[in-house]
Amino acid sequence: TERISVLDPTAHLQNGGVQVSESELCDATWEVVMLWLTAVMVRITALNDLEDLGGSTFNQPPPRHGLRLLYWFVCANRNNQLDPTQNTYGFHKFFNWIDDDEDKLLPNSQNLPYYEVGNLNAKGADKLPKYVRPHNSFYYGEHNKDRIIVRLRQGRIDKVYVTEHEDQKAFNHERTYRVSQHLLNQISNMEKERFIQHMQQRRQFTNQSGYTPSAHQQAHQGSNDDSWCTIL
Repeated sequence: TERISVLDPTAHLQNGGVQVSESELCDATWEVVMLWLTAVMVRITALNDLEDLGGSTFNQPPPRHGLRLLYWFVCANRNNQLDPTQNTYGFHKFFNWIDDDEDKLLPNSQNLPYYEVGNLNAKGADKLPKYVRPHNSFYYGEHNKDRIIVRLRQGRIDKVYVTEHEDQKAFNHERTYRVSQHLLNQISNMEKERFIQHMQQRRQFTNQSGYTPSAHQQAHQGSNDDSWCTIL
């Protein structure tokens, strides 16, 4: 079998093989290049533990709702109470665009679907617990900019991201993070108020020391199976 040469776009397979035109090869090559560029260019900082979360910009400054939203999400997901496809709690499909320029916020992973939650004014958000959505009123500005985005694989959540709106429409790529499984396990093993208090202490340390999230590529799995995580 003769290999088609990129240097000769009109080359074709011998022995009755399929001829490839120059335009067809260019189109196919361009698609491969674009997929590769998408995978390479979309880089997300990982939050591997509580220290990384405390050193990030997520939920900063107050009166943001991101930490309480994240705690609720971890507990609800651990207790198998989440199905993003049903639009409960304000979940809705996220089409992975930052803005009208069609830049991608997250990696384009084999066309797997993304769903977002966190808009306190969305349909179904009234089902969120009071510690996330304390008032039955309209939320705006700093009170309603944090979001969680999940990726589904075969109907199950396999990636979790946190982000924020930089305006009423667009998300902030520089303030978008992937949440590791180790961090999710750490949160699920904490009481809510202890988690919030710990994060407040980490914020103070961050402001004093200039700590930034580490770039660990491999998270350590938690060994404690006991969980304080409850839906309050």
